[in-house]
Amino acid sequence: GSIKPPIYGWALKNIMSHHDLLKEWPREDLEKLYAGAGKWAQWFMDCRDDDGDGLPGFEGGNENGFDEVTAFMDGISMATPDLCAQEVLNFEAQGDLAKLLGKPREEIDGWYRKSRELLDKMLEKMWDGEHFVCLKQYTHEPIFSGSNMHYIPLVLGSRLPQAVIDKMCADLLVEGKLLSPYGLASENLDSDVYEFTGVKMGCGPISPPGQLFILTGLWEAGKKAEAKMIIDRYLCRLMDGGFSHFIDPIHGEGSPFCGTW
Repeated sequence: GSIKPPIYGWALKNIMSHHDLLKEWPREDLEKLYAGAGKWAQWFMDCRDDDGDGLPGFEGGNENGFDEVTAFMDGISMATPDLCAQEVLNFEAQGDLAKLLGKPREEIDGWYRKSRELLDKMLEKMWDGEHFVCLKQYTHEPIFSGSNMHYIPLVLGSRLPQAVIDKMCADLLVEGKLLSPYGLASENLDSDVYEFTGVKMGCGPISPPGQLFILTGLWEAGKKAEAKMIIDRYLCRLMDGGFSHFIDPIHGEGSPFCGTW
Protein backbone atom coordinates (compact mmCIF):
# COMPACT_ATOMS: atom_id res chain seq x y z
CA GLY A 1 0.00 0.00 0.00
CA SER A 2 0.93 3.64 -0.18
CA ILE A 3 -0.29 7.01 1.00
CA LYS A 4 -2.55 9.13 -1.16
CA PRO A 5 -2.69 12.90 -1.58
CA PRO A 6 -4.31 14.79 1.33
CA ILE A 7 -7.15 16.52 -0.48
CA TYR A 8 -9.39 16.89 2.57
CA GLY A 9 -8.72 20.63 2.92
CA TRP A 10 -10.08 21.24 -0.57
CA ALA A 11 -13.05 18.95 0.14
CA LEU A 12 -13.76 20.41 3.57
CA LYS A 13 -13.73 23.99 2.35
CA ASN A 14 -16.19 23.04 -0.39
CA ILE A 15 -18.46 21.34 2.17
CA MET A 16 -18.24 24.29 4.56
CA SER A 17 -19.25 26.70 1.80
CA HIS A 18 -22.61 24.91 1.54
CA HIS A 19 -23.26 23.65 5.07
CA ASP A 20 -23.38 24.90 8.65
CA LEU A 21 -21.30 22.17 10.25
CA LEU A 22 -22.09 23.22 13.82
CA LYS A 23 -25.76 22.58 13.12
CA GLU A 24 -25.36 19.44 11.02
CA TRP A 25 -22.53 17.53 12.77
CA PRO A 26 -22.16 16.59 16.45
CA ARG A 27 -19.50 18.72 18.08
CA GLU A 28 -17.57 15.65 19.22
CA ASP A 29 -17.25 14.55 15.58
CA LEU A 30 -16.00 17.98 14.56
CA GLU A 31 -13.42 17.87 17.34
CA LYS A 32 -12.22 14.45 16.12
CA LEU A 33 -12.01 15.78 12.56
CA TYR A 34 -10.08 18.83 13.71
CA ALA A 35 -7.57 16.77 15.71
CA GLY A 36 -7.10 14.06 13.10
CA ALA A 37 -6.92 16.33 10.07
CA GLY A 38 -4.39 18.55 11.81
CA LYS A 39 -2.13 15.58 12.51
CA TRP A 40 -2.46 14.39 8.93
CA ALA A 41 -1.52 17.79 7.52
CA GLN A 42 1.48 18.04 9.84
CA TRP A 43 2.60 14.48 8.99
CA PHE A 44 3.49 15.53 5.44
CA MET A 45 5.61 18.38 6.76
CA ASP A 46 7.37 16.10 9.24
CA CYS A 47 7.73 12.92 7.17
CA ARG A 48 7.73 13.96 3.52
CA ASP A 49 10.28 16.77 3.63
CA ASP A 50 13.53 14.83 3.61
CA ASP A 51 15.85 17.82 3.25
CA GLY A 52 13.98 20.03 5.73
CA ASP A 53 13.48 22.95 3.35
CA GLY A 54 9.82 23.34 4.30
CA LEU A 55 8.48 21.98 0.99
CA PRO A 56 6.84 18.54 1.28
CA GLY A 57 6.80 16.00 -1.52
CA PHE A 58 5.94 12.54 -2.68
CA GLU A 59 8.06 9.48 -3.21
CA GLY A 60 6.74 8.42 -6.59
CA GLY A 61 3.53 8.59 -8.54
CA ASN A 62 1.75 6.02 -6.40
CA GLU A 63 1.71 8.58 -3.59
CA ASN A 64 0.53 11.55 -5.61
CA GLY A 65 -2.46 9.58 -6.91
CA PHE A 66 -1.56 9.43 -10.62
CA ASP A 67 0.61 6.33 -10.51
CA GLU A 68 2.54 6.67 -13.79
CA VAL A 69 2.81 10.46 -13.72
CA THR A 70 5.72 11.45 -15.96
CA ALA A 71 7.29 13.99 -13.61
CA PHE A 72 8.73 11.11 -11.58
CA MET A 73 10.58 9.63 -14.56
CA ASP A 74 13.61 11.75 -13.61
CA GLY A 75 13.43 11.44 -9.87
CA ILE A 76 11.56 9.59 -7.16
CA SER A 77 11.78 11.69 -4.01
CA MET A 78 10.73 15.23 -4.92
CA ALA A 79 8.98 18.18 -3.40
CA THR A 80 5.94 18.64 -5.60
CA PRO A 81 3.75 21.70 -6.19
CA ASP A 82 0.52 19.69 -6.11
CA LEU A 83 1.18 18.50 -2.55
CA CYS A 84 2.29 21.94 -1.43
CA ALA A 85 -0.93 23.42 -2.81
CA GLN A 86 -3.02 20.78 -1.06
CA GLU A 87 -1.23 21.48 2.20
CA VAL A 88 -1.88 25.22 1.85
CA LEU A 89 -5.59 24.38 1.72
CA ASN A 90 -5.29 21.86 4.55
CA PHE A 91 -3.80 24.41 6.93
CA GLU A 92 -6.33 27.03 5.86
CA ALA A 93 -9.18 24.56 6.44
CA GLN A 94 -7.77 23.83 9.88
CA GLY A 95 -7.91 27.53 10.63
CA ASP A 96 -11.51 27.60 9.44
CA LEU A 97 -12.37 24.67 11.69
CA ALA A 98 -10.53 26.19 14.64
CA LYS A 99 -12.52 29.40 14.20
CA LEU A 100 -15.77 27.45 13.92
CA LEU A 101 -14.99 25.55 17.10
CA GLY A 102 -14.06 28.69 19.04
CA LYS A 103 -10.43 27.78 19.58
CA PRO A 104 -8.04 30.40 21.01
CA ARG A 105 -7.07 33.19 18.62
CA GLU A 106 -3.41 32.15 18.76
CA GLU A 107 -4.33 28.64 17.62
CA ILE A 108 -6.51 29.93 14.78
CA ASP A 109 -3.86 32.37 13.59
CA GLY A 110 -1.22 29.66 13.78
CA TRP A 111 -2.96 27.54 11.15
CA TYR A 112 -3.51 30.48 8.82
CA ARG A 113 0.13 31.51 9.25
CA LYS A 114 1.33 28.02 8.29
CA SER A 115 -0.85 28.20 5.19
CA ARG A 116 0.45 31.62 4.12
CA GLU A 117 4.07 30.71 4.79
CA LEU A 118 3.87 27.55 2.70
CA LEU A 119 2.17 29.41 -0.15
CA ASP A 120 4.88 32.08 -0.08
CA LYS A 121 7.60 29.44 -0.06
CA MET A 122 6.19 27.42 -2.95
CA LEU A 123 5.83 30.59 -5.02
CA GLU A 124 9.40 31.60 -4.24
CA LYS A 125 11.01 28.19 -4.79
CA MET A 126 8.73 26.36 -7.25
CA TRP A 127 7.43 29.03 -9.64
CA ASP A 128 10.16 29.57 -12.23
CA GLY A 129 8.41 32.43 -13.98
CA GLU A 130 6.71 30.09 -16.43
CA HIS A 131 5.62 26.99 -14.52
CA PHE A 132 5.40 25.31 -11.15
CA VAL A 133 8.25 22.80 -11.03
CA CYS A 134 9.07 19.82 -8.83
CA LEU A 135 12.30 19.99 -6.85
CA LYS A 136 14.51 16.97 -6.24
CA GLN A 137 15.21 16.51 -2.56
CA TYR A 138 18.57 17.91 -1.37
CA THR A 139 19.80 19.08 -4.81
CA HIS A 140 16.68 21.16 -5.55
CA GLU A 141 17.10 20.40 -9.25
CA PRO A 142 13.92 21.63 -10.96
CA ILE A 143 11.84 19.09 -12.88
CA PHE A 144 9.15 20.04 -15.39
CA SER A 145 7.38 17.48 -17.56
CA GLY A 146 4.32 17.43 -19.76
CA SER A 147 2.16 16.38 -16.82
CA ASN A 148 -0.97 18.17 -15.67
CA MET A 149 0.43 17.73 -12.15
CA HIS A 150 2.27 21.04 -12.64
CA TYR A 151 -1.10 22.78 -13.03
CA ILE A 152 -2.85 21.29 -10.01
CA PRO A 153 -1.67 24.30 -7.92
CA LEU A 154 -4.46 26.17 -9.69
CA VAL A 155 -6.63 24.53 -7.03
CA LEU A 156 -5.51 27.50 -4.92
CA GLY A 157 -7.58 29.83 -7.09
CA SER A 158 -7.37 33.51 -6.21
CA ARG A 159 -4.75 32.85 -3.52
CA LEU A 160 -2.24 32.80 -6.37
CA PRO A 161 -0.86 36.02 -7.87
CA GLN A 162 -2.83 37.17 -10.92
CA ALA A 163 0.20 36.83 -13.21
CA VAL A 164 0.58 33.17 -12.19
CA ILE A 165 -3.12 32.52 -12.76
CA ASP A 166 -3.02 34.18 -16.17
CA LYS A 167 0.06 32.23 -17.32
CA MET A 168 -1.26 28.86 -16.18
CA CYS A 169 -4.66 29.52 -17.73
CA ALA A 170 -3.05 30.51 -21.03
CA ASP A 171 -1.07 27.27 -21.03
CA LEU A 172 -4.23 25.23 -20.50
CA LEU A 173 -5.96 26.88 -23.46
CA VAL A 174 -3.36 25.70 -25.99
CA GLU A 175 -5.08 23.10 -28.17
CA GLY A 176 -3.16 19.87 -28.53
CA LYS A 177 -1.15 20.24 -25.33
CA LEU A 178 -3.17 19.34 -22.23
CA LEU A 179 -6.35 20.66 -23.81
CA SER A 180 -8.19 18.08 -25.89
CA PRO A 181 -11.67 17.94 -27.46
CA TYR A 182 -12.85 16.01 -24.39
CA GLY A 183 -11.19 17.81 -21.50
CA LEU A 184 -7.73 18.06 -19.94
CA ALA A 185 -5.30 15.22 -20.54
CA SER A 186 -2.90 14.06 -17.85
CA GLU A 187 0.10 14.44 -20.22
CA ASN A 188 0.74 16.77 -23.12
CA LEU A 189 -0.68 15.20 -26.25
CA ASP A 190 2.54 15.92 -28.18
CA SER A 191 4.80 14.51 -25.45
CA ASP A 192 7.33 11.81 -26.33
CA VAL A 193 6.00 9.75 -23.43
CA TYR A 194 2.29 10.28 -24.04
CA GLU A 195 0.48 6.95 -23.84
CA PHE A 196 -3.12 5.82 -23.64
CA THR A 197 -3.61 2.19 -22.77
CA GLY A 198 -6.70 2.50 -20.64
CA VAL A 199 -4.82 1.45 -17.52
CA LYS A 200 -2.00 3.99 -17.03
CA MET A 201 -3.48 7.05 -15.43
CA GLY A 202 -0.60 9.52 -15.52
CA CYS A 203 0.69 9.22 -19.08
CA GLY A 204 -2.11 10.84 -21.05
CA PRO A 205 -5.70 9.86 -20.32
CA ILE A 206 -8.27 12.30 -19.03
CA SER A 207 -8.55 11.32 -15.38
CA PRO A 208 -11.29 13.06 -13.41
CA PRO A 209 -9.53 14.09 -10.16
CA GLY A 210 -6.64 16.09 -11.60
CA GLN A 211 -8.96 17.84 -14.02
CA LEU A 212 -11.42 18.62 -11.21
CA PHE A 213 -8.81 20.29 -8.99
CA ILE A 214 -7.61 22.44 -11.89
CA LEU A 215 -11.08 23.45 -13.04
CA THR A 216 -12.45 24.31 -9.60
CA GLY A 217 -9.39 26.51 -9.12
CA LEU A 218 -9.83 28.21 -12.48
CA TRP A 219 -13.45 28.92 -11.64
CA GLU A 220 -12.63 30.30 -8.20
CA ALA A 221 -9.83 32.42 -9.68
CA GLY A 222 -12.31 34.20 -11.95
CA LYS A 223 -11.54 32.27 -15.14
CA LYS A 224 -15.12 31.06 -15.36
CA ALA A 225 -15.56 31.22 -19.13
CA GLU A 226 -12.36 29.24 -19.66
CA ALA A 227 -13.27 26.66 -17.04
CA LYS A 228 -16.79 26.29 -18.44
CA MET A 229 -15.43 25.68 -21.94
CA ILE A 230 -13.30 22.77 -20.69
CA ILE A 231 -16.09 21.45 -18.47
CA ASP A 232 -18.51 21.48 -21.41
CA ARG A 233 -16.12 19.42 -23.50
CA TYR A 234 -15.85 16.80 -20.78
CA LEU A 235 -19.57 16.68 -20.05
CA CYS A 236 -20.43 16.38 -23.74
CA ARG A 237 -18.10 13.40 -23.93
CA LEU A 238 -19.85 11.81 -20.95
CA MET A 239 -23.24 12.43 -22.54
CA ASP A 240 -22.12 10.92 -25.84
CA GLY A 241 -19.91 8.10 -24.61
CA GLY A 242 -20.94 7.23 -21.08
CA PHE A 243 -19.00 7.31 -17.84
CA SER A 244 -15.43 6.03 -17.93
CA HIS A 245 -12.65 6.23 -15.38
CA PHE A 246 -10.17 7.16 -18.12
CA ILE A 247 -10.94 8.78 -21.46
CA ASP A 248 -8.67 8.82 -24.50
CA PRO A 249 -8.16 12.58 -25.08
CA ILE A 250 -7.46 12.08 -28.78
CA HIS A 251 -10.16 9.61 -29.85
CA GLY A 252 -12.64 9.96 -26.99
CA GLU A 253 -12.76 6.25 -26.27
CA GLY A 254 -13.29 5.11 -22.70
CA SER A 255 -11.23 2.65 -20.73
CA PRO A 256 -12.76 -0.63 -19.51
CA PHE A 257 -12.64 0.69 -15.98
CA CYS A 258 -15.68 2.59 -14.78
CA GLY A 259 -15.96 4.48 -11.55
CA THR A 260 -16.40 7.80 -9.83
CA TRP A 261 -13.08 8.11 -7.95
